[in-house]
Amino acid sequence: MSPPLRGGGGGEPIPEGVIETLPENDPRLLCDPERRFMPGVPTVVDLARRAALQHLTRLPDLPSAASRESLLRWARDRVAAPEGRPHFLSPRVHGTLGATEGAAEKISFNTEDGERLPGLLWHPAGEAKGNGQTLLIADDRGKGEVAISGLVQPLRAAGYAILAVDLRGRGETLGRYGPGYDTNFRLVANQVLAGDPLAGRRAFDLARTLDYLASRPDVGSNRVTLVGLGADALPAVLAAATDPRVHRLVIARYLHSFLSQMRARTSPPRERLGEAWNDPQLQGGVRTPEYDVDFGAVIPSVLAVADLPELLTLVAPRPVLFCDARDTAAPDAGVLLSRFRAIHEGSSLQTLRYLPAHPLDSTLLLEWLQEGGSR
Repeated sequence: MSPPLRGGGGGEPIPEGVIETLPENDPRLLCDPERRFMPGVPTVVDLARRAALQHLTRLPDLPSAASRESLLRWARDRVAAPEGRPHFLSPRVHGTLGATEGAAEKISFNTEDGERLPGLLWHPAGEAKGNGQTLLIADDRGKGEVAISGLVQPLRAAGYAILAVDLRGRGETLGRYGPGYDTNFRLVANQVLAGDPLAGRRAFDLARTLDYLASRPDVGSNRVTLVGLGADALPAVLAAATDPRVHRLVIARYLHSFLSQMRARTSPPRERLGEAWNDPQLQGGVRTPEYDVDFGAVIPSVLAVADLPELLTLVAPRPVLFCDARDTAAPDAGVLLSRFRAIHEGSSLQTLRYLPAHPLDSTLLLEWLQEGGSR
């Protein structure tokens, strides 16, 4: 077809080959066990993964000083304040809530004009003397999940303050308009079209949360441990990489590589095929048998710049805890985990504690914190 489009054709018909009509239940029309409509033929996702994997294998295990500085500039651009300056915080305390993990202050503040973030703030338990340290937690399921996670009370008893916030499009700030459908996809689409991916805006939300902590003299803000859970791990990495106020970083329920985001969704039941074609957009992500991929944590073309291990080098030499990875059984997991470990074992990430199979619980977290966040 390309010669006629370039004006080089002679007007002759383009041969299309033999067109064969197949009966409805012909096996060639059905998915094979790998959910492909044409068995043995690579899908678009397969081809994209192969190309991305080839690109990753050509990247150096340890970034040079020049490439690290270039990557840091890229990360700062993702987290930059709108209009080049932060807006007024306008912080408020809305009262005290009795939660499963103890009474919490219900707070809110402006991250930028039109974006107000709610949060729950727990002070150290009454019998505990505050140690001046605070954990700032962002969970992609919302701050309510933090309240019932089993993390808060042991941390309070050990003298830590905890602030859990709903980043934009999470928890209270997430509108729902039907079972399984929410407004997260609108945030994703709008930010991508604006060239300002949502993960970067959520990282800016975390930077503003640090500003909020600094405005509270009754809460320790000099030694903040930032905890990113699920898809909110990426904003946490970006915030920690660009803001020296983050003393330590914890990421859990996340991935070893952005390549793990390149997954084909689980095929819907046959009776839903006619109405489910747009589900990934409306759901703001892709649902797979192993884990879900949140489009809000996807930065278009990020692998042309760096992969997750390279971003983590920007946090060094500050301590990092990496645990409960979701992609240990994903396609190409062996290559991705090997590359992650190679960078982790390099000099720039010697302060990273790597426990990909260990869930994040209060025992592990307190042990790591009390060791000073060391390996």
